[in-house]
Amino acid sequence: EDFLLESEVGYYPVWDDEESYCVNDGNPPPYMVAWPEQYQYNTIADCCWQHFQWVLRECMGDVYGMEGQMTPFSLCPEDTPRLSGRWYVEYYDEGDFECVRECEGPKPCNGRASSYKETYPSFHICCDHHT
Repeated sequence: EDFLLESEVGYYPVWDDEESYCVNDGNPPPYMVAWPEQYQYNTIADCCWQHFQWVLRECMGDVYGMEGQMTPFSLCPEDTPRLSGRWYVEYYDEGDFECVRECEGPKPCNGRASSYKETYPSFHICCDHHT
C-alpha cells in the first residue's frame, strides 16, 4: 500500500537549514497533504520550478564538481513546465497594475508568472481580486 501513497503524493518541496529541493519519498508533512494543489507535483521539474526557481539547477540534482564546475544541467528544455494560460497581476511603478496571462506571444501574454504570484483562471476573476 505504500506504493499507492507515493504515486498519489508525487514530488513535494523540502526546506532544510542549508538546502532546497524536491523529493518523492511519500512522506510529506501533513500540511502539504492537506493542500496538494500548492505542494504536490507529478514531476521534479514542476516542483523545482514552482518553489525553487532561484536554485533550479541544484533542485534538479545538478551539483558542483571538485573544481567548482557545474555538472550537466539535468532539466532539458522539453521538460520545462508548460505555461498555464492562467492570469496574474503585474505591478508597475506609481501603483499601476494590469492582469496579464501566463503565455508566450503578444499582449496580454507576459511569459511565466513568478512562483510567488497568485494565478486566476480568467481575466475577470484576476481583475475582480485587484480592483
